[in-house]
Amino acid sequence: MNKLFICLFAILLLIGATSNASSKNRIGTYDSRIIAIWYFNSPEFQKEMNDMRESFKKAKETNDTVTIKMLEQKGPLTQRILHDKGFGRGSVAEIIEKKKDELMSLAKSENLIAIVSKWELNYSTSDVEVVDVTIKLLETLKATDKVIKMYDEMKAQEPLKDAFFLED
Repeated sequence: MNKLFICLFAILLLIGATSNASSKNRIGTYDSRIIAIWYFNSPEFQKEMNDMRESFKKAKETNDTVTIKMLEQKGPLTQRILHDKGFGRGSVAEIIEKKKDELMSLAKSENLIAIVSKWELNYSTSDVEVVDVTIKLLETLKATDKVIKMYDEMKAQEPLKDAFFLED
């Protein structure tokens, strides 16, 4: 009886070890360009831009030269950063940071151990399954159909190498 119990226990351990060895950790990736475009079309971002324009207008009215100078530099620099995020491989970490609950929900529903920009996943071992969750992330963020359709066109194109230097 003891030998039978030990034999069954050993078989159960082997089965458990085999099933654990074959299951892979899953990392979700997304195309940061479309996340940037989604955000740039959001009311939150539009408010930020309107606030910056309003600050500039007030600074002009009050002849606040320090604020005028700062905003005159900030405007073009912001545009270059937006180009890098929307057309290049610029990080959208500060955008995604605001959406932790949505990321956690997506990670849980897709059984992911992490979610990262596809441009920032430089290496993974063979025991990791990399899953593109861009569309699911857009849906989780309640992106419009227009933005989701834009991704269909965008995903066939590589990011621009020097997007930071694009001129309007």
